[in-house]
Amino acid sequence: RTTTIQQKRIQRGQGRTNRLRILGRHTKQASKLFPTNVNPTVQYGLTAQGASPSFIHRLRQQAARSSLIPGHTPDITAAIALTFKPHQDPAIFTRLQQVKDWLYLWNQHPQHHSALRSIWNKQHRNLTQAVRRWSKVTGPIGATIATLLDIGFKPTQPDRWTDNTNQFELVIDHNTDTQPIQQFITSAIINQLWEHSHHTSHLGKGLKDGVDLTTVLKVTKQYKKNQPYKLPIM
Repeated sequence: RTTTIQQKRIQRGQGRTNRLRILGRHTKQASKLFPTNVNPTVQYGLTAQGASPSFIHRLRQQAARSSLIPGHTPDITAAIALTFKPHQDPAIFTRLQQVKDWLYLWNQHPQHHSALRSIWNKQHRNLTQAVRRWSKVTGPIGATIATLLDIGFKPTQPDRWTDNTNQFELVIDHNTDTQPIQQFITSAIINQLWEHSHHTSHLGKGLKDGVDLTTVLKVTKQYKKNQPYKLPIM
């Protein structure tokens, strides 16, 4: 698996993150540049090869640094959740985009379903048996399968993905509403992120079941507007 272009793009994203932090010394509004400036630099064309967990972790480190939250090592998940919208978290955006692209491909090209199913079955068998799954990923189909496995799904067929409690069966229709599938996947990723934070970060202890940030975000928004000098205290 060759990721030379990905590595170059993430290096460019790191350079933009550094410049964002310099700007952040003068205004905390600089954090808004991450989803509009830093992230697109790295995300372009990413679904062709997919984003491995290690790659996503590097993206999330950039997002946490771009949040401009004080502290030497803030909890990555909390820093991103406090600063950006859920879909702007690289762990959510990259995986959801991978799934959305596959749904579009599958629903728009029913004439190729037989060939796609054959390739899917072969790649699924290889990836589920691999010790290092992402080292065996080649192309968007393999990337989609690996992404779904990372989220916790069992994508045994290109149009049938199962987990412990739910089963999705995609209908071949140009008007198929895939929004419920996307919402379920987003919720699954968010739960996974908070659980990972609970187990790996001393600042994430107790957040295994997630956290309601509604009040915190509301107060932060008021401080940004009326009393920005209080933000460092928070």
